[in-house]
Amino acid sequence: MRAVVVGSGICGASIAFELAKAGHEVVVVEELNGPAGGVTSSAMGWINAAIGVEPEENPALYALRQEALEAHYQWGRDFGGDWPFRQTASLIWEKTADETECFFQKHNQAGAAIRRVGAGELKRKIPRLRDVPEYAALLERDGVLDTVAATELLLKLAGSFGCQALFNTKIIGILEENGRVSGVRTRDLTLKADALVLANGTRMKPLLAPLGIEDPVDVSPAALVRLEKVLGFSLEEIICAPNVEVRQLQDGRLQVAEDAVGLNEAAVASKAKAGLLATFNDLEGRLDIESVRISGRPMPRTHWPMTHRAAGFDNLWTFVLHPGVILAPLAARRLASEIGFL
Repeated sequence: MRAVVVGSGICGASIAFELAKAGHEVVVVEELNGPAGGVTSSAMGWINAAIGVEPEENPALYALRQEALEAHYQWGRDFGGDWPFRQTASLIWEKTADETECFFQKHNQAGAAIRRVGAGELKRKIPRLRDVPEYAALLERDGVLDTVAATELLLKLAGSFGCQALFNTKIIGILEENGRVSGVRTRDLTLKADALVLANGTRMKPLLAPLGIEDPVDVSPAALVRLEKVLGFSLEEIICAPNVEVRQLQDGRLQVAEDAVGLNEAAVASKAKAGLLATFNDLEGRLDIESVRISGRPMPRTHWPMTHRAAGFDNLWTFVLHPGVILAPLAARRLASEIGFL
């Protein structure tokens, strides 16, 4: 079977790898000049199972996120340590001790690997913490992923199974025949396809519209702020505090995630600095912004954050995930199995 995957971010690379590994002929088509050039390169890389999902309100989704977290550990074993995922744990606290306790209780009861960290331990872990909370919640299985390196690795591995990647190649139309997708058209060539996976996020709308298919993607502006290394400042865990979400890269630089609705780069940079200054001591005058990148996160309009077969076609899938970096390994494995039954 020949599969065409449109998009070479973490989602496209994941499904290309799984399909190629299963023995299918795979072609990845990307309009940019290399992999991970879109929203993947702006991702925080925080791999977690608890943030943004309520175990009591949606237990099925919570279980999915737990399974997705373990899929990263599985790829780490499968790839012999080459998967650029590192277990760090994360420290989370809310504005009040009662809110933190509520967070702890609901995830503890749901079976998460979570424990309380008291003020004394917090001071040892984060000596520069400005206002030390009574305690925080530590999610022990959380980790970080180098999203660009992960995408590049997946495409390299897919290539070892015969996958071909075409960069600087824009799809201008989807071909259909007898109610099925038969391929795609670029400016210079036609690619036949038995299965087509659109993993190009916010860029899939013009491809779907001529087929009468509604765009399944909403856009959520988000920003990634990178700051130069601050001497004497060290964070082992990811920090999710009331004013900031921050991790420290292995080279010492800081990385802050921000929502960016209605904000430009300057406003995002100011917001990130303010959050760090409100959370940590002795950073005044020491925070130098290296880069600010605002991107439009693709958000599936359905309540289930996984891929969907396009209405009216049995061999066309829209591969839209949120959070994509977390779900990609698990979702790709499931989709590859589904495509294999065509």
